[in-house]
Amino acid sequence: NVTERPIYKGRVLHFVRDPAALVASAARFHMKRKYRWHQNFRLFQALSCHQCSHESWHHIFKRCGYHCSYLELLSYTANRSLADAVELEYIRAHDALQRMVSNIVRLSNNSEVLQLIPEHFWPERIGETLGCIFRFLLGSGNEDFGDSLRGAGADGAPLWQRRWVVDDEQVEHLARSMEAILWDKQVLLGGINDIHSTSLEKRWAGLDLRVALLRHPTWGPPLRKAQELLRSILWRQKIMYGCPAMGH
Repeated sequence: NVTERPIYKGRVLHFVRDPAALVASAARFHMKRKYRWHQNFRLFQALSCHQCSHESWHHIFKRCGYHCSYLELLSYTANRSLADAVELEYIRAHDALQRMVSNIVRLSNNSEVLQLIPEHFWPERIGETLGCIFRFLLGSGNEDFGDSLRGAGADGAPLWQRRWVVDDEQVEHLARSMEAILWDKQVLLGGINDIHSTSLEKRWAGLDLRVALLRHPTWGPPLRKAQELLRSILWRQKIMYGCPAMGH
């Protein structure tokens, strides 16, 4: 029941992603030329598709008469039409996307859950994001905290306040210290050399693979609604905890 408010013993960091962006990223990843030398490549040579439902499996592999691999079919489709390849990736990921969006909706008004996306952890935003996470974890919620912001004053500030276990100066100190550790351990230096990094590849320069999905007559409307919901959550978290808000 996606409307039921779950009860947690502690606060939760919920890692999610804009569904259209997730599909576009997965399509780029599965079409990576480097991926053909990856240790898990052989798993995609069989009649398998990662996390796909039984219905999606049949829908995908009946296209080749059940005599191809998913990567072969995706590559063949992309050579004919990138838009069709992205749609094929959407079919593969549909079941996982449904679960993710259901969780976003179910947790959207839970004050004990902070929803985070990959863009929060880009190097230029990591300090702001860490401050946001620490404010969320160290904040002491009011008992009458509602399911949404109750409004804002003329200056845009919320009309309610949360009490803090530590002051913001200490939060900023924690954020700077953690950011320094992450840089020291080279956690933030994956970039284009990371096997999972795709957005910076020259092959995709100037191409937004999300467009085909967002304009699709059937899939586009729910994807755009999920996108708007996520943006509204991120904007609310910016007001509440000082999180970065992207695309609002």
